[in-house]
Amino acid sequence: MTIQKYQKVYSVNSTLQAMHVQNVLEQAGLPVTIVHASNATYLDVLVPAAWIEQAQQMLYPSHPCGEIYFPPQKAI
Repeated sequence: MTIQKYQKVYSVNSTLQAMHVQNVLEQAGLPVTIVHASNATYLDVLVPAAWIEQAQQMLYPSHPCGEIYFPPQKAI
């Protein structure tokens, strides 16, 4: 594995967060590696350049899914 062929898809400041992102991407079948960022206070989550689009779609969906929240209506 050469890091030069990998691109950063996410940056976090805790090992637990980095491992969670790594786990989500790996469960989807994407190869992932975690490295210390250049400033050494953050961890970068890297994927191969060929997989960058798929990883970004998973981490930053254009149509987020989940619960829908409707604010309570005023009583009439």
